[in-house]
Amino acid sequence: MVANETDLVTVFSTDDAFALTLAKSSLEDAGMEYVITGADPRYIAGIPGAFGVGQIPLGTKCSCEIQVERPFEKRARALLEPLLHAHEQRPSDR
Repeated sequence: MVANETDLVTVFSTDDAFALTLAKSSLEDAGMEYVITGADPRYIAGIPGAFGVGQIPLGTKCSCEIQVERPFEKRARALLEPLLHAHEQRPSDR
């Protein structure tokens, strides 16, 4: 079996499981393939059906990176850029 050699680049790193979920959703909505590396997000049991949504993760810690193939790096970074600065934006700043 020959391993598929793909040139992957890291486009997003986080220790926040919610930010990881947002990043994954952004890439999926754009139809982009990605790989998650690092520690898996550790969720405490969620609350199924709460507030009209699926399971809500109560634990928010992870140590993950999202990687994409090099040809898609620029597009992925552009999609994820708002998440990189989300902590800097406060409701009072808008």
